[in-house]
Amino acid sequence: MLRSVIHDAVDDRPMTDLDGLFRDQGGVATTGQLLAYLTRSRLDIEIREGGLIKVWPGVYSRDEPDIPARLRGLDLRAGEPVAICLGTAAAAYGFDTEDTSDIPLSIRGGTSYATPTG
Repeated sequence: MLRSVIHDAVDDRPMTDLDGLFRDQGGVATTGQLLAYLTRSRLDIEIREGGLIKVWPGVYSRDEPDIPARLRGLDLRAGEPVAICLGTAAAAYGFDTEDTSDIPLSIRGGTSYATPTG
């Protein structure tokens, strides 16, 4: 997969601080965080050209997100840690039996299902 490098809108330097943001957050960042580094038009271009991949509404990754990255994205989206349960918990501990793309999660005691397209 070809991927563009995100550059500073002013002098076209690679965004090393943005690299640190993605690294520190496990490969994900919110739209608001990205807009601290990029103009809205540059953000739209990166999304359209595949430099950023939508993980959840308002959450993006530079690479195709795996389950841990999708879960970190949910934490960012929810504004708090999200507990994994059911098949996602099993997969996290190495014995996935369901092979599903939905992520069962528990927020404040209830179980919900999240899909990356939702």
